[in-house]
Amino acid sequence: MIKKITALFCLVFILFQVSISAQVTTASISGTVRDDNAVLPGAIIQALHVPSGTQYGTAALENGRFHLPNLRVGGPYKITITFLGHEPTEINDVYLSLGQEMEVNALMKVSGVNIQEVVVSGRQDPVFNTDHTGAVTNVSNQEIQMIPSINRSLSDMVRITPQSTGNNTFAGRNNLYNNLTINGSLFNNAFGLASLPGGQTNAQPISLDAIDQVQVSMAPYDVRQSDFPVQELMLSPGAVQTNIQVLFTRTGGISSI
Repeated sequence: MIKKITALFCLVFILFQVSISAQVTTASISGTVRDDNAVLPGAIIQALHVPSGTQYGTAALENGRFHLPNLRVGGPYKITITFLGHEPTEINDVYLSLGQEMEVNALMKVSGVNIQEVVVSGRQDPVFNTDHTGAVTNVSNQEIQMIPSINRSLSDMVRITPQSTGNNTFAGRNNLYNNLTINGSLFNNAFGLASLPGGQTNAQPISLDAIDQVQVSMAPYDVRQSDFPVQELMLSPGAVQTNIQVLFTRTGGISSI
C-alpha cells in the first residue's frame, strides 16, 4: 500500500513539473560588462533578433550586471554593447533555447574619444511665464459697459468665457462649485441653493456699476484659490460712494421707471 502511494505521489510530482515547464515560452540573457580595470555601470546592451527585427535593450547596474528577460527563442541574435570612452562590442550568432538563461559577459576596450563642449542656453518664453497661471478670461470695465445684459447679471459678463456653458456654469461643472470673490473676499452662496447669492429671489449680488473688472480662472495655480472656476470681481475705486442710477423703458409714447 505504501509503495502504491509513493508511486502515485511521484507521478503527480512529475506531471506537475511538466505542466510548469510547458508554460515557459521565452528565454533570457544575463551577464557582466567590464573593461580591464572595473565593471561598467550604465553600459547600454541591445539585443537584436535578426529574423524578425525585434529589439531588446537594457542598461548595466552598478555592479556591471545586466538582464534581458522574455526574449524570443531561436535566433540568431546580434548583441551590441556600448559605453562612453570604449569601443563598441558586438556578439553575433547567439541562439536561445526554450527556457534558457544564457550568460554573456563582455570585456570592452578603452578608446580615446574627443568630447566636444556642451553649451546649455536658455531664454524666457513670452507665452509661458510667471504672469500666466492657467486659462483665464478677463473682462474689463469697458467690456462690461458694452456687453448687452437684460438682467444686468454677472452671469452675462462671464458668458464670454470660452469654457462657459451658460447659467454661470463652466466646462460642464455644476455652478454650485464656483468660487466667487470680491476684492479678494469670499462671496459664495453659503446655502448652496444657487450659483450666486440672492439667486433664489432673482436679485443680483452686486450692481454692475460697482464692478471695475471681472476675471474667470479655469485652472488657477495660485495656492490661495482652492477650487475652480474662480470668479474674481474688482470694485471700481468710486464704488463706495453713493450713486443713484435710474433706468426706464419707453414703449410707444409712455415712459416707465
